Amino acid sequence: MKIREKNHWLGFFAYFAMNLMYMYTNAYLPIYFEFVLSIDGSKLSLVLLVSYSFLFIKPVLALIIDKRDKTNRQVNARLLLIISILGSFTSFLIFLLENSLLPVFMVFLAINLAFISVIDVVIDKIIVQDDKTNEIKDKNIFFVQMGQIIGAIMPNVYYFILISDKTSFNSWTLFFIVGGCSIIPTLILACLTKASITIQSKNHASMPGIFSKKNIGLLCIFIFLSNSSQLYNWLLEPWAVAKLGPASNLFSLFMIFFIVLNALGLIFAKKKAKDLDREKTLMMVVLISGILLSFAPYLDIFLFMIAMSFLQFILGFYYINLTFLMINTSRKEVLIFQIMSAFSIAARVIFIPLGTFLSSMLSTEMIITMVGTMHVISVIPIYFLKKDE
Repeated sequence: MKIREKNHWLGFFAYFAMNLMYMYTNAYLPIYFEFVLSIDGSKLSLVLLVSYSFLFIKPVLALIIDKRDKTNRQVNARLLLIISILGSFTSFLIFLLENSLLPVFMVFLAINLAFISVIDVVIDKIIVQDDKTNEIKDKNIFFVQMGQIIGAIMPNVYYFILISDKTSFNSWTLFFIVGGCSIIPTLILACLTKASITIQSKNHASMPGIFSKKNIGLLCIFIFLSNSSQLYNWLLEPWAVAKLGPASNLFSLFMIFFIVLNALGLIFAKKKAKDLDREKTLMMVVLISGILLSFAPYLDIFLFMIAMSFLQFILGFYYINLTFLMINTSRKEVLIFQIMSAFSIAARVIFIPLGTFLSSMLSTEMIITMVGTMHVISVIPIYFLKKDE
């Protein structure tokens, strides 16, 4: 096996593990907390605020690694990646099996999110560096995306097979154990992958032109508001399962359908990106999502799931066009790009615990409607972006 092929597999293993852990943490733990542990939302919100704050490690680490590149120092990406995978796996198992104690859950979820941030930064740097040909770059991206998709699908399959009663403690314990065991082969394969992937010094040429502080500020506001969907991050799954009632097992099948549609949306958006106006496309996608979210939660649950399926598809256009605008506005300067990226992290840190706290006072339907309103408002900054700055 060639070294570069091993790099592809390392990216696959890392993102498989990351997305499997993400689905357990953000989709199924909220259901478990709601129907088995009945944890108070106000207490959980403080835990989530502290834990998700550790995501700010990502932009800080990205800047540190980039600075080392410019001073001709090397970062052993493979060693850093393997340590982070091992650390995220260990912390994942601990907070899965000891989640009834909120302080323990808070500490190890924070550690898990910190290690996942490291993995994300390292894989991003490998993909950027390993780009001597379009074939290599495309293969890197393909393996990462396949790891993401399969890692996200597997927990839904486990839930469909293992959870016949959403209130059964024993069924959930088995569900958690199976999820943890699924990562073990990935750990072994990642450690055995002897690829040489040192992040080396590289010329970081900026795009010509003068920074538009106005555009940077407008994009930061847009990124923050358009990520307001984090308000229902820990609420949507328990709410949907409760609405489905006797058909609650169908929830996992809907989740698989969402993942597939999101992947198809990304593929379609990449192909059409050059033919569309970036700003107008972004405005249209966010406006449509805002309108749908404003009234969809009051529909029949199956109609709501259809609406969410459509949103998952058009999200591909959101990610592709937003990333392009961020790169263009930052003039490829890492510091400016990471400042803008930090606002998506800030949205998670603020909105996830806030939504969990508000759930004790407001209905989930009302919180989803609030998100829809913020999505509509977020279109305003994009409208005022100046082109060719």
